[in-house]
Amino acid sequence: MKNNSFLARWGHTSVSYYNKIYVFGGRFSSDLNDIIMIDPETCYSKTIKVQGDLPKARRRHSCVFVGSCMIIFGGFNG
Repeated sequence: MKNNSFLARWGHTSVSYYNKIYVFGGRFSSDLNDIIMIDPETCYSKTIKVQGDLPKARRRHSCVFVGSCMIIFGGFNG
């Protein structure tokens, strides 16, 4: 994986959108609230910069795309 600079994690969600995989949150040594885009065709990954407020860090949640918006629901953050 090129540019593989994201933390290993558990309790995250991943969702497919336009042939890319988006990973949100999870836990490493603490809960995370980053969004990582993975392109399986090119083996490239990068952390996505989000406009506006990020959801609180969490793990064991659900997410889905509705149109071009990622909706994150539930989870646990301590």
